[in-house]
Amino acid sequence: MTQESTRVEDRPSTLDAHGVLTWARRCVELLAEHREEINSLNVFPVPDSDTGTNLLYTMRAAVDRAEGEDAWITEGGGTAGAREIAVALGRGAVHGARGNSGVILSQVLRAVGEAATFTVVDAPTYRRALRTAVTLVDNALSDPVEGTIVTVLREAAAGAGRSTATSLVEVARAAADSAADALEQTTGQLAALRRAGVVDAGGRGLLILLDTMVEVLTDERPERPEYAVPTGPAVAACQAASEVDSGSSGDRTDALAETRYEVMYSLTHSDDARADELRSTLRTIGDSVVVVGDGGSGDNARWAVHVHTDEIGRAIESALSLGRITEIRVTDMLDPLG
Repeated sequence: MTQESTRVEDRPSTLDAHGVLTWARRCVELLAEHREEINSLNVFPVPDSDTGTNLLYTMRAAVDRAEGEDAWITEGGGTAGAREIAVALGRGAVHGARGNSGVILSQVLRAVGEAATFTVVDAPTYRRALRTAVTLVDNALSDPVEGTIVTVLREAAAGAGRSTATSLVEVARAAADSAADALEQTTGQLAALRRAGVVDAGGRGLLILLDTMVEVLTDERPERPEYAVPTGPAVAACQAASEVDSGSSGDRTDALAETRYEVMYSLTHSDDARADELRSTLRTIGDSVVVVGDGGSGDNARWAVHVHTDEIGRAIESALSLGRITEIRVTDMLDPLG
């Protein structure tokens, strides 16, 4: 497909289907490159050091689905549009989501599909996609926590909205820079992050996706500081600060850390109303509840369900009357390799 774009200072103002797929593939490469870094930052909501792995797995599932969609359309003699590829990315991410961060990532990708025109992703599309992602994530979470990927996403959307540029690259840069600023602030927003002296792992992963959009459009990756885990005196200082200001978020972090199991499954043959009912029920038996859809309709629609709980049976049984359950996964967060 010929790229339908204009150029501002030789930079593309839109991405076609090939460009969207190129961005997604590059996201996989960079998430793989930064996986251990993100894992090392993972201290909230549970310090199980798997956020980078979960984001990578989810993004790979998204790309696999999009590549399959592209191949299927091509074999039929057609040409995929940007919207078709973006929708496939979102559905693949929902179907293959791993962990709390992966489920949230799936909604960011779903939002791109809902915002895109058939042929291209442009500056208005990108602004709309980030706004839509904030709405989807806020609706999906049982109890959004500031200082996490949620905050970074919201500030990225705000940054894109403040930009008056007409080229996609300038809007993408504004979103990424706002996200980077928000990520730096997360250390002071949650007691668990202050204790460890780190930024939020999920927010770091989201920044990689936003920076990758800038890189794909400019061939230059934005420069960011090292988000390494501090050692020695830095850790001691952060621990002392958190002891002085433990607050409600610190109490909540400790409560979450005591929960043992992560329960995930897929739900089909359901609808948004029943998904809302399930979300409310799961809130009574666990934390980190996320129930998200892939935007499909009828029996083809699917919801990814995530909860941290010690009541595995109830978490699964709660959905039995609300749809069809598949792909049940239970992880012991205190002993994930056990």
